[in-house]
Amino acid sequence: MAYRSYLMVCGGTGCVANQSMKIRDRLKTEIEKRGLQQEISIVTTGCNGFCAVGPLMVVQPEGIFYQLIKESDIPRIVEEHLIKGQPVKELLYTPPGNGRFIPRMVDIPFFSDQSLVVLRNRGLIDPERIDEAIGRGAYEALAKVLTTMKPEEVIAEIKASGLRGRGGGGFPTGIKWETCRNAPGDPKYVICNADEGDPGAFMDRSTVESDPHAVIEGMCIGGYAVGSTEGYVYIRNEYPIALERLTTAIRQAREKGLLGKNIFDKGFDFDIRIIRGAPGEVRPYRGTGTLGQAVLSEQRGDVGQCSPDYPEWRQVVCQHRNGGRHGGPLGRKQRDQGLLALRKGQQYRTDRSPNGYYAAQNHL
Repeated sequence: MAYRSYLMVCGGTGCVANQSMKIRDRLKTEIEKRGLQQEISIVTTGCNGFCAVGPLMVVQPEGIFYQLIKESDIPRIVEEHLIKGQPVKELLYTPPGNGRFIPRMVDIPFFSDQSLVVLRNRGLIDPERIDEAIGRGAYEALAKVLTTMKPEEVIAEIKASGLRGRGGGGFPTGIKWETCRNAPGDPKYVICNADEGDPGAFMDRSTVESDPHAVIEGMCIGGYAVGSTEGYVYIRNEYPIALERLTTAIRQAREKGLLGKNIFDKGFDFDIRIIRGAPGEVRPYRGTGTLGQAVLSEQRGDVGQCSPDYPEWRQVVCQHRNGGRHGGPLGRKQRDQGLLALRKGQQYRTDRSPNGYYAAQNHL
């Protein structure tokens, strides 16, 4: 069904944290109230990348960009823009220190200089609807690979493309795939690490949230190239939206025969499972201690609960951090003795020295 307007509401983590789902729900209520549901479609998209001005929405096909939307703005947007055809200027983007409204998203400097490849579908599709992804070309590359190319040809094309890893090393992808294919032993696995070690580095999360079918298709092509039938995606517990959307996308791909057995009737089997990272927790330790265990327990503030056999860990760690309970050379020396015992993983006891310090010493 064709609509005259599409309201592309950002559903990325940044905008969701700023209540964009309430904006979406209020839009739905207001549009139904005006009897416009047959003319206007509301689409929840992935992250646009401009999280600093969220919640945001793009009205297509004009490409009008609204920023910092509040629920109280919705009736005005519907009345002025969707009914009268006049964008609400006060909600349009204004460059800092400029004062001139920029209505269209493609004219905003943040977006106009971008050349999108991996995120080419961000903000343009509902990531939980596979048909929208297919409409934008999803799985066409997989079809080409399985119907017209040998694995070695796929690897050669990836090498020729110059594609590299997006991490700090920038390792050539084609060489990685070739090495894996030539490595002895089976089975082989395709691993997608959707975790980000750097705070605020949202490229993996944004990709999965905006276009999970691109991740699935890429893993399938990689599996075909290296000779693998199994793929795994690791997603951190802190990324619930990415987890939900990828789970939905995998299910939809299986339903359409794009994952699983005999994909495209070419005898290629490949499936993907998600490994969900759990929140970090302190586990009880008994007996032999290590510095890592002591520091972890002390940071959580539950040393007595987690290590009842060694309640003195807190003192050892405090000396490690502070250079001795009261400072000074003697304190540092006793601190080092304690840490040496911990590093070696040896059993230890704590003794109070004459001047009030704690030192971990080896059992004799």
